[in-house]
Amino acid sequence: MKTDKETTKIKVSTKINSPINIVWNVFTDANHITQWNFASEDWFCPIATNPLEVNKEFSWRMEAIDGSMGFDFNGTYQNIDVNKLIEYKIEDGRKVSISFLSDGETTEIIEVFEPESTNPLELQQQGWQAILNNLKRYAESQNNLKRQFYDIEINSNPETVYKALLNKETYGKWASVFSPGADYEGNWETGSLITFTGTDNDGKQSQMHSKVIKSIPDRLIILEHQGMSNDDSSWNGAKEIYTLIDRKGSTFLRVAMDTTPDYIEFFSKKWPKALKEIKSLSESK
Repeated sequence: MKTDKETTKIKVSTKINSPINIVWNVFTDANHITQWNFASEDWFCPIATNPLEVNKEFSWRMEAIDGSMGFDFNGTYQNIDVNKLIEYKIEDGRKVSISFLSDGETTEIIEVFEPESTNPLELQQQGWQAILNNLKRYAESQNNLKRQFYDIEINSNPETVYKALLNKETYGKWASVFSPGADYEGNWETGSLITFTGTDNDGKQSQMHSKVIKSIPDRLIILEHQGMSNDDSSWNGAKEIYTLIDRKGSTFLRVAMDTTPDYIEFFSKKWPKALKEIKSLSESK
């Protein structure tokens, strides 16, 4: 009979309405991991390294959004069977096994892990389940929209980069890379509505209506797009996320954004140019 936490195993699971190729990708790609690997909206995963190979070490950073606390979740991969199984050992020696069960357009994930000895078992189960639920929501959002990632290292502090991103006098200078005359109406406070304006490919004025889901000065901006002025609903619910990581003398800026498949090539060409402009604006201060 099991008598202590060292011999106990906890199981959590979820069924995702996405095929295995999408689920495996968002579960294992380091960029995607940063989008779902947190148990509540008060936390986020600013950066992750994830070399998916046996005997390789991974590290996923978890931080409270307000900056009050944070830790690195580190481990070593023990077994990998693509689209079927991942086993790893956490740096404290505890083992984790993750099974992927594919059934056409749905995928079930079952995680079994050995608990730590500090927190109650129920609390640990709730935390791991919450992260898995986050994964489910994120993976299912990728069925139609596709999240893309762009980043740059800027030789300036996060406060300066944040201002270059959002201030009226600088926003248009980098955002015009995407749309001539780019501007916005509104403010960047959490919960605020904001309208982005510019010129489309036909030279007509266009608007994107969005909501600021989260705004933490110098750290994080999360936007959710709610509709276009031309009634194009394909962008509804798309998120745009700016993460600023302080590297003590420089800032790592990562942009994650949902896009429709037909715009992937457009943003892949435009974002590197926009990031260079943000870098120039930040470093000239």
